[in-house]
Amino acid sequence: MTGVRGLAPILAFALLALGPAASARADRETAEFQAGRADKALAGKKWAEAEDLYRKAIDEDPAYLPARHGLAQALLGAGRSASAIEELRAFVEAARALAPLPPEWKSTFAAAEKQLAGLDAAGSALAKIRDQYVSDLVGLAERWLAKDPELAERALRQALRLTPGHARAEQLLGKLGKSASHETVKLFDGKSLAGWQFANAPTWQVIDGELVGNVRDACMNIRSDRMFSGNFDVRIEVRIVETFAGPPMFALLPCWTGDYDHYSFGSLNGRVRWWDVTAEGVSREIVSMAPADFRKPFDPSVFNLFEYRFRAAEVETLLNGETVGREPRPENRKSGFIGLQVQNSRVAFREVSVDQR
Repeated sequence: MTGVRGLAPILAFALLALGPAASARADRETAEFQAGRADKALAGKKWAEAEDLYRKAIDEDPAYLPARHGLAQALLGAGRSASAIEELRAFVEAARALAPLPPEWKSTFAAAEKQLAGLDAAGSALAKIRDQYVSDLVGLAERWLAKDPELAERALRQALRLTPGHARAEQLLGKLGKSASHETVKLFDGKSLAGWQFANAPTWQVIDGELVGNVRDACMNIRSDRMFSGNFDVRIEVRIVETFAGPPMFALLPCWTGDYDHYSFGSLNGRVRWWDVTAEGVSREIVSMAPADFRKPFDPSVFNLFEYRFRAAEVETLLNGETVGREPRPENRKSGFIGLQVQNSRVAFREVSVDQR
């Protein structure tokens, strides 16, 4: 009996024998199948799943325009309006160029034109509000440049986040001796526990310029007062000073939106682990590496540099400058607080900082 594995080359040969028309029909059928699955995900508000399936449909048959329209709706649902508008424009332009337009696509085309006009109008109104806000921020910075440089810098950074490349904001940052390319935020000042939630003594203390978590028979977290979003790097320098009964652990917890909703990257029982926690008792392991897996074997008893690099589409983790892992950036990891975690050990942190890019 011929199995599935044996059928694949036979089907492929048959399609080639039938010529381009058969191949195109197969591509269209596959695109329609993927788009149908995407429609179900869209109806269930599973935005990421719908986006992935619509993109697969487009890859199969770029001329199957309903998939591009569906992709725009998935992006809108995910809050990515700029990308959605791009996809809607691409759909409308392609549909206008197609003559004649298939009858079953006409209602979708009409709805897309109306939707695009509404989004463009809303976008123009929003742009005016944004531009006025940026102008006010830059004006505030100009007034307080000499009296309160920190306030001025914060205003200018916010202006640049809203309008990257704003010439006057960059010029004023230059007067402050700051780079417009990124902002470094020290979450630990080396002197106090200021800026941290749940950092209660004696569990958490500042000793000889280090932030020390001393946790026996438990797992304790603290988190920053400040949230971060967009593109940023977060790093800690950390070591285990002493271990107690039970598996020792420390971790850096960015994109924290709750005790059981955050990334986690650190050391558990001597192994370097990166995982994604989404609910109590629910986590997805991304990487688990033994000390000997690194170019320089990992020793948790000495200071090590753990680092995340968050970019628009990707997340990367590094240990002492060596890449540990990468993955596409999930929708639920676009923003949040920064957390630190200690379990069954005494752990010292001497650097906790964020580069906002």
